[in-house]
Amino acid sequence: MITLTALGKKYGMGKRKATRLIDLGKFKLIHQPAEDSLRVFVSEDSVKAFFDEKAEFEKNYILCKDVFQTFGFAGSTFYSYLESHKELNANFTQEHHFFSIHELPENYYGISDQRYFFKRKDLEILQSNYISLVQAQELIGMKDSSGSSTWLKRRPQIQIFSFSESGRNSRFVQKSTLLEVHKTFNPRLGRRYDKDKYFSYKESQNTLQLSSEYFKKLIQEKKLIPSKSSRQLILFEKEHINELVTLQQLEYIRLSSNYMTYPQVLTEYPDINLRTLTATKKIRKMEIPALLSTLFKNENDQVGLGKYLYFKEDVKEYHKNTVIHNAINNEVTPTNPYHEYLRRLDILNFTFSDRCAITKELWNEFANEFLQSRQSRVYDVTNEIWCLTRIVEALTQLLDKEIFEYSAKELNLLLLNSNQIVRRAREELYRFLHFVHRVIMLRLSMSPYQLETLTNPRTLDRVNHEKKVYSYFEYESFFLYVTDLNTHKKKAVLQALNLAESKQFKQYTGYDSMWLYMLLHLNNAWRHIDCQHIPRISLEGIEIANLKSLYDNDLSDADVKKIIFRLKCTPMIVSKTQAERNLFCAPEVERPLATAVAICEMRTSAFNNDSPTIITGISNINGRMLKKRALKAFFQNYCDNDTFSFSNRAMNRTVISLVQCVQAFYGAEKDTEYMRVLRSHTDFETTDIYNQIPQERMDVISMQLFDRDMFGHIPDVFSNLLFGHPTSESVQTSRIKEVKDNIGSIYKLEETAGFLNTMHDFNIQASRNFIENHEEHKDIIKTLISEMSIEEVNTFYRKLIMRQLPSKQEHHQCLVSESQCKFPGRDCEGCPLSIPHFYAISSLVERLFNKLHSIEKALLEQLPEAELTRMANWLELDLDLLKYAQNKYGKQEIALFATGLNKKLQKIESLRAYQTIKRIEVDS
Repeated sequence: MITLTALGKKYGMGKRKATRLIDLGKFKLIHQPAEDSLRVFVSEDSVKAFFDEKAEFEKNYILCKDVFQTFGFAGSTFYSYLESHKELNANFTQEHHFFSIHELPENYYGISDQRYFFKRKDLEILQSNYISLVQAQELIGMKDSSGSSTWLKRRPQIQIFSFSESGRNSRFVQKSTLLEVHKTFNPRLGRRYDKDKYFSYKESQNTLQLSSEYFKKLIQEKKLIPSKSSRQLILFEKEHINELVTLQQLEYIRLSSNYMTYPQVLTEYPDINLRTLTATKKIRKMEIPALLSTLFKNENDQVGLGKYLYFKEDVKEYHKNTVIHNAINNEVTPTNPYHEYLRRLDILNFTFSDRCAITKELWNEFANEFLQSRQSRVYDVTNEIWCLTRIVEALTQLLDKEIFEYSAKELNLLLLNSNQIVRRAREELYRFLHFVHRVIMLRLSMSPYQLETLTNPRTLDRVNHEKKVYSYFEYESFFLYVTDLNTHKKKAVLQALNLAESKQFKQYTGYDSMWLYMLLHLNNAWRHIDCQHIPRISLEGIEIANLKSLYDNDLSDADVKKIIFRLKCTPMIVSKTQAERNLFCAPEVERPLATAVAICEMRTSAFNNDSPTIITGISNINGRMLKKRALKAFFQNYCDNDTFSFSNRAMNRTVISLVQCVQAFYGAEKDTEYMRVLRSHTDFETTDIYNQIPQERMDVISMQLFDRDMFGHIPDVFSNLLFGHPTSESVQTSRIKEVKDNIGSIYKLEETAGFLNTMHDFNIQASRNFIENHEEHKDIIKTLISEMSIEEVNTFYRKLIMRQLPSKQEHHQCLVSESQCKFPGRDCEGCPLSIPHFYAISSLVERLFNKLHSIEKALLEQLPEAELTRMANWLELDLDLLKYAQNKYGKQEIALFATGLNKKLQKIESLRAYQTIKRIEVDS
């Protein structure tokens, strides 16, 4: 036998790896004293047998990743091969089970990531008998890769073995078969012709110095017509070819003086935006004529010629605008919007004429006040500054005297009705003209123009866009597709992993970001710009540490709860109104949403750790439109891909209309607190939107739509009285469904309110301890339940889930409703009849700290015992509520809110001796 220490010295094996092999039964354990881990003995025979077995295995097998590294393939390529290798080489039959994957159990040889192996014999065969498609192209003497691919496709006897769907270096053919087929099919030209009068096909191509591709294109365009043609020979007249050579030279001189190639643009203007160069309409361009392709390409030995020639003057002007754009955006200073505005004016070189000196002074005063009234959010203030610069551009170009010297009709014609000025700028111009009018009236006591005659751009007709809304069945199909982990998870991980490893952003289609973006639409009515601004979250304490591990494993239930909790805790705002933005997440969405957030956060941490948001690469440069490539990639496998077209506005209207329909079905008489929070912005007109939902589907859609993150005494009593105490959150969730299917809810609204109010009047405080330990009151509640009809029970419970029980404060519901409040002078936060939602936690903790502060001050005075008892009980009610939150969301997560609370409680420990209700210990 041998100790683990000796094992390490003799075989170079660490104790952790040895322990794994003991657990797997590979090493036979002889002796293991509990008090001394260093004196663990294993059978040396079993160790020797293990290393013999491992050596024999490594003699015949090689790690898959080592093979991929040998050929220089990216790490993510293996995961794609692992998933699709059978389908990829379904038609390859030249070798038996060629490069099939041999999978070992996890930690089989003590190393967790060594599970997948190839036979060494397969690698030897590949290296000795096969060549890549790149090598095959060179071997058969073809210069054009597309031509060689076509040649191979027409010869099915040459089978291709592939490690990936794309990449010519990762696809192989048998060398001997290739040479044999090439020899058989190599054409033999034996026809004679008059060489003084004609050029052959190859001679004509060489004389014109054209590639095979462009020479064929010249023939297709009818600019070069064969004089004689047969199956074996194509001839062209020498005279015609020589004329084309002369034309080549003349056209090249003419075009090269006015146009430039893509490499020339890159060399002369290296800071130009090359991604938009071919798409912009601001640069005139033409396709490179086939006849001139080689002349342009040979100039300075340029490579990557591109498809177009670009008009030089347009490129120069476009570059000038690019320099201005870069100067504006690269040194943005959002902390001082007015200074940023002045900096941009200086860059753009917009200056008022000397005849408009007072107008300039008035405008700068207006602009300063305007920007000071806006909060300093980068994506908000930047748009406002852009609007102001557009106005200055119009004023400096159109005004030839002071603005107050124009009549109202002239101002309408010149500024307010001009389609050359964007509508948003005209609206602010209208406000500026009001500002000028007020100033002139104050300073000169005279009206510069008739204010009522000015045209208000807001009153002008707008283009009416169709208010599209998806049907219930379209939403349900979209919901099922977006929440399908099997469809999206591995694709998203591979995309993120590839970006993290290669750092090649151009190849990134944003699949993981698009998945998260779509998931957010299922329960939230957020603008497109807000859906993209999802802040970073901490993944500390999550069991899965990296993307590779996440590819093979799913998040645990506890990790899902942590991620959703932290995302909800993160402050978010509505970009337009600066109002608080709350995240809603129904139970059925939690797991896919948490998975997508984890993938995006891990990818952001690996690729661009300085980024403030985890969504990237799915929108165009200005962030206003989703990229077609990203949308196409995400919906590629969607069953309704041919008929479904995603729209942010349409999906927002759909979610709001579905929520309204469900609430109306279950008896909502007015806009509930749920709707008020869901519509954190108010520009959606939903009163005229109707969505018909089949009655039998109401229960399903209500579970998919509504976030039911409530906690506290009342929700627990409802569930516990029906089912007993739950063992886990998942059990609690399934019970909610059973309530509807079997019994319904708990309380008849008015009777229960009266019962709880009576308890409060007797100073019982409706505590959990009282309900659990007073059997007679349990009997009262059971009696109340038995007297209710199933319809009444179901109606009340649905109102609780859909937050249709309004209260006086945000993020609370009331058992007796706002209109029948029994305690008008009391906040909902301290009332036993209130039902707090998740978002009430922060205000609860803030109130606790305020209470502790006021109690500390009060204890400096001499107070009667009754007052001390009141204060102790007053504090304990909130601690009880905080304990409910800890039980639901976890102690560590609530600690994010309540750091330092126990230290504060220790300072007033003497007070807690006076309390008369059950004492609660809070962890922080």
